[in-house]
Amino acid sequence: MATYFKRTSVHKIIQSLIRLGQLGFKDGRKLEDSLVSLIRVREASKMFKASERQLELRADSLSTLVGEGWKESVVNDKVNLSDTENVYLDKDFIRVQLDNREFSQHILKNIQQAGPSYGYERLESSPETVLVEYSSPNIAKPFHAGHLRSTIIGNVIANLYEALGHNVIRLNFLGDWGTQFGLLAAGFKKYGQFKKLEERDPMLHLFEVYVRINQDVSAEDESDMRKKATYAEGLELFRKLEQGDPEIVSLWKTFRKITMEENNKMYERLGIKFTETHTESMYNDKVKDIVKRLEKEGLLKYNESGVGYMDVMFAGRLGPAKLVKSDGTSLYLSRDVSAAVDRYERFKFDRMHYVVEMGQRSHFEQLIGVLRLMKEPWILERELGDVHIQFGRIEGMSTRKGEVIFLRDIVDEAKSRMIKTLKEKQTTRDGIEVEEVSDRLGISSIIVQDLKDRRIRNYKFSWDRMLNFKSDSGVFLQYCHARLCSMQRTCGVDLQDGAAVDSLVEEEAQQLVLHMARYPDVVQKAWVNLEPCYIVQYLFRLAHLTNVAYSHLPVKGQHSDVAQVGQSDL
Repeated sequence: MATYFKRTSVHKIIQSLIRLGQLGFKDGRKLEDSLVSLIRVREASKMFKASERQLELRADSLSTLVGEGWKESVVNDKVNLSDTENVYLDKDFIRVQLDNREFSQHILKNIQQAGPSYGYERLESSPETVLVEYSSPNIAKPFHAGHLRSTIIGNVIANLYEALGHNVIRLNFLGDWGTQFGLLAAGFKKYGQFKKLEERDPMLHLFEVYVRINQDVSAEDESDMRKKATYAEGLELFRKLEQGDPEIVSLWKTFRKITMEENNKMYERLGIKFTETHTESMYNDKVKDIVKRLEKEGLLKYNESGVGYMDVMFAGRLGPAKLVKSDGTSLYLSRDVSAAVDRYERFKFDRMHYVVEMGQRSHFEQLIGVLRLMKEPWILERELGDVHIQFGRIEGMSTRKGEVIFLRDIVDEAKSRMIKTLKEKQTTRDGIEVEEVSDRLGISSIIVQDLKDRRIRNYKFSWDRMLNFKSDSGVFLQYCHARLCSMQRTCGVDLQDGAAVDSLVEEEAQQLVLHMARYPDVVQKAWVNLEPCYIVQYLFRLAHLTNVAYSHLPVKGQHSDVAQVGQSDL
């Protein structure tokens, strides 16, 4: 990897600063690791030439560590900072120029030796236990498009931690409790049919019931009295559920079973896995224990209506975080508090992330405020942005049939569009499983479109961009990968364990090697910021550079020495 060159370059910079009187020897030794973590491989832009410098360090980063005085020892922009004349001050950066042959040989050797683990060297001295909660759909609601982002982003963040050697607990938290279930139960009594739950699509029937009962409590043409009566019935049925009423418990178990079975089909199709699946209902009794603890510690107050609350900071001010309803039943916040306490007791994690859209910010501010007052150890040093991994919304999502709600409709439409495209393409090989390939391509495209930009941004859903073979898309990445696999199978040259790089003098080759050298930096940036888009953007650039190299550096039909880039003594 490039770490070897980073360390040797940093050593030269430090030695120069010591020689210039800006650092003492002991100070230099202490700074080395900090500077190695700050120096970066340069981006392989279209204008980059093989004669340019490969590594860079922001000058202000060095100034932060050693002070501005070191610049006074540098007379102009081209003054040498090392005895070997390959480290320079260039405007706002310290640039390092390396021998291209040695750099390329070292990078390619490391990539071959590391294989799939390349770039994922552990970034901390010891692994942490990290709990990532993501997806977390609700009972009786088909896998909504709104859960798509949580599922995809959370899964990638968990993958990233795992690849870096951390112990990851992947947790799905099913919303199967609360007033919404009470309303659903009331709706089923009014509109539901058990016979339809035994038919082909029971989730669709439950969702129809869910929509109709929510319309009843919000419809403008309904009287306030009837709305209040319907809502009161929902509250009463939820109260009965918390008290263990056999009829309501049986109904709840039926709805939950149908929901989990349907969701698991979608998770399997998307390639999503969880270590644990928990439910809000697990905390029905534990909430009572938390309430008793808060009362004992004098943290829980009650207002005149009997609502239990704690005063915490959220939305920039001190306000009441409600934990207990006036009828004594639990709230989503109190169940989340109970879950957080229980998870820490179970797993003793170092950090926990909730991957939830940014509209829930206030909820997590209250959750963190409550947990801090409870002095839960894992939260005391954590900020909101480290706990609540926020993301924006998807705009303009639709199919040929119109507006879409269900994720399965989106995935099915992506598959059908890919089937049509593959059947029309003359380059599609005979004998491939078109349906299976189309499903994988469609899912890849949905995932990549979701991850290609910063997660906090809303993005506009576009079928044309998502399924485009030539633009930055999941299909484009799959196409480039398939093209390379085909070349490897048919070029007539075996991949060697080591290859001398004397023949790699073309700019296209140098840009590709430089870009591959950047991958560990990209992984670190993605991990530090929990931003998968950095890796996706890296892959887009890698695919474009690979296509350029594919055109300018042909393998098939070349002399074996050129095709294999010579034999190495490595």
